Amino acid sequence: MRTEQLLIAGGKVVDPCGNICQERDILVAGGVIMPLDEKGSDCRVFDATGMIVAPGLVDLHVHFREPGGEHKEDIATGSRAAARGGFTTVCCMPNTSPTIDCREFVERVAGRGREVGLVNLLVVGALSKGLKGLELTDFAQMLAGGVCALSDDGKTLMDDALMHEAAHQAKELGLFITDHCENHKTIAGGVINEGETSQKLGVCGIPNSCEADIVARDIELARRTGCHIHLQHISAKESLELIREAKGQGLPITAETAPHYFTLTDRVILTRGANAKMNPPLRTEADRKAVIAALIDGTIDAIATDHAPHSAEEKAQPLDRAPFGVVGLETAFAVGYTQLVLPGHLTLPELLRLMSANPARILGLGREGLATGAPANLVVFDVREPYTVDSGQFASKGRNTPFSGMKVHGRTMLTVCGGKVSFEEVSK
Repeated sequence: MRTEQLLIAGGKVVDPCGNICQERDILVAGGVIMPLDEKGSDCRVFDATGMIVAPGLVDLHVHFREPGGEHKEDIATGSRAAARGGFTTVCCMPNTSPTIDCREFVERVAGRGREVGLVNLLVVGALSKGLKGLELTDFAQMLAGGVCALSDDGKTLMDDALMHEAAHQAKELGLFITDHCENHKTIAGGVINEGETSQKLGVCGIPNSCEADIVARDIELARRTGCHIHLQHISAKESLELIREAKGQGLPITAETAPHYFTLTDRVILTRGANAKMNPPLRTEADRKAVIAALIDGTIDAIATDHAPHSAEEKAQPLDRAPFGVVGLETAFAVGYTQLVLPGHLTLPELLRLMSANPARILGLGREGLATGAPANLVVFDVREPYTVDSGQFASKGRNTPFSGMKVHGRTMLTVCGGKVSFEEVSK
């Protein structure tokens, strides 16, 4: 990682934090954005002419699999994938082996992130010990270890009384809960979305109510406790209607979706198979359009990746046995730009707000965008020419993407985290 003074010259700066959208140079030195008149004679210059310079992306939801699942991903490869996708901050979920359910493991994962040093790696601690849903973890101790939020992601804490106590404790400590919305009673062995595709393939379907039931429960929990609850990977139109109403009432609810939910439907499983299998599943065209509408009107606060690598062998199993999850760090911005900005659903500043400013706000990071004196966390994208997604070129160990072969706009050219270059596209 380079540490010298760096001038990013000639790019179009798009910063939703400062409402900036204009061509200007950015000088990086000492880990922060500096006044241009402090440029030294030996300053390295990165020519960003014709490119977009933006605040580094922030992902509220990734799985780096370490400890215990390093054959799928580890913190080093996950961090490289994040940097290659333009991310400078990521939030690692606790469903590792062992589970990140105590201060020791929080500090171990956070320390490994600092050691790799390519992105700001934040740790989400488990709500319940071992993700078993029986006994709450020690929230205060994990907070002392540096957790940014609490979650049983990968599972849902189904005991309503225990979830109420968790929300009460989290509220008292100033933490928020980021919840995996899945009614385990409803999923009942479901594989993909319940509908024509599941019937055609002869597999058990997952209804929209599986997600919406828990969304409704969590909204009521936020109402009763005042705890901020963040709803993960929203995919169903019924869920969005509930969230929209809750926000209208001023409840402390935020929500995320992922690029696959505003881009694809369950029909793609017919050609992509298990590389398009995730939980919640891809749904119908009506759901996809509802997700886009919710991004437009602010019902959804953030776009996260739910980056979930698996080995090729695991994903090669029959659809009903292959694991849920797809990778997304290296395609998220490009898919968002191609599917949301180019068709005119969102402006580029609005997309960046969903992928940078809003996630940072949810985490309470207090980012200042690209203003002078702000931490130098930024990315340079080239959106001019399309390219084809090639999973064989991923930095991630995971190749399980439904976007392989898709033509997109938005290649990452440079990522700077804490003033250091963590990724730079090499001309071929």
